[in-house]
Amino acid sequence: MSVAHLGRYELIHPLGKGGMGHVYLARFRGAEGFEKRLVIKRLRPELERNQRFMTMFFQEAHSQVSLSHKNLVSIFDFGRVGNAYFIAMEYVAGCALAALFQSTRERNESVPLHVVVYIGIELCRGLSYMHRQGLVHRDVTPRNVLLSQEGEVKLSDFGVALSADRASPIRGTIAYMAPEQARGEATDGRADVYAVGLLLAEAVTGSRIRKSSHPEEGLIEARGSAEVQVDGPLSAVVARATARDVGARYADVDEMLTALEEIARTLPTTTTSERELARLVSEIGRVQIEESVPLEEATVTGVATYFRDAKTEATFLEEVLRPPQQSRARWIVPILLVAIGTGLFVRRGIAPAPTSTPAVTPTAPDPLPRPIVPSKVDAVPKETDVPRPNVRAESTGTLIIQCTPWCVPYVDGRMEGPDAREHRIVVSAGTHRVTVHRLEDELTQLTNIKPHGSQTIEFTFK
Repeated sequence: MSVAHLGRYELIHPLGKGGMGHVYLARFRGAEGFEKRLVIKRLRPELERNQRFMTMFFQEAHSQVSLSHKNLVSIFDFGRVGNAYFIAMEYVAGCALAALFQSTRERNESVPLHVVVYIGIELCRGLSYMHRQGLVHRDVTPRNVLLSQEGEVKLSDFGVALSADRASPIRGTIAYMAPEQARGEATDGRADVYAVGLLLAEAVTGSRIRKSSHPEEGLIEARGSAEVQVDGPLSAVVARATARDVGARYADVDEMLTALEEIARTLPTTTTSERELARLVSEIGRVQIEESVPLEEATVTGVATYFRDAKTEATFLEEVLRPPQQSRARWIVPILLVAIGTGLFVRRGIAPAPTSTPAVTPTAPDPLPRPIVPSKVDAVPKETDVPRPNVRAESTGTLIIQCTPWCVPYVDGRMEGPDAREHRIVVSAGTHRVTVHRLEDELTQLTNIKPHGSQTIEFTFK
């Protein structure tokens, strides 16, 4: 068996490719022969320079890391190795609910009603816990409901989870969105109630309720959806859960849970629902390995930084979005080379700039290690970072650029240093255009520098 590596994790084989990341079955080896299988979700390399996707990726980890419930997939670790960002999560040996739906359709069968009710109950229990923590999942779909070979039901993928009563851009799976979510309005736990109602209806009918696969048509369908009608004991539960009017649905997922438990007590069964679900999952067989993510290309080495211990969302995002730690040793050789080159090479008729006034004073490194966030520019100083030789010392001033949380500065189109929180740059007196970059974001401001003066400009990135 071929094995790739991501820091201390061994990647055994690919499991799939999602919207933001590649997913691998992995193994962690500890002391005394300890070994644990888990799933590694790595942010796709082409998105590692995109602040929006990187923030969404780690918000998923931050939302999920504090949750602990038997019906929610657990996160064990998350961080960075080199420039590869990853989440290490619980491995559920089995399949997704989507695979169970597909398997039963291919055999012209249906999921036994008592198993459908059991899945609904387990989902409601996990969502009830999540809602009590102030979070709404907002993406309850067959793909994100995992079924284990032991008959467990676990909800995964918290990439679009939000605090209750918060509006956001329209994100999630359109086919399972509540109407208010499809309109971009604020959502609460009743949006998840709606999605569970659609899952129950799909399990009973054997087909997806919303048919459109076109995004724009799907949004129109989702925004105007009427309550779903199904036959049998679940008809009242599904109709109320999928009411278009939020106020007509169950008040919360606990009320829906109570209704499902009452139905479960009335259904005759010859075996427990959990055991029957385990049998169905075992019949589906092993999950197909996704070959579109070559394993040999997944090996990543480099310095590892882990964000598992961030206590709050604010400190967490600050840690994730900090710039690279600048080592003093990293600057010694380039600065010496520039100094030697300046001393040996003098342009005709122009004296070299005084070596006692450096153009850029590198910011001292933080006392604690901090994660490396990829930048569009090379952090090694370039020849343009030394004082301009044709600028007389008496006609210069100091430009101080302060950025929150960090930036790469450009003055009149010239890069003037690596990514850091503060930059001190000697420039000629007069008006200059200052542009700062942080990942995909850019801010610009004009400033006037007086001879021997000092001017401070502050930039804040949201």
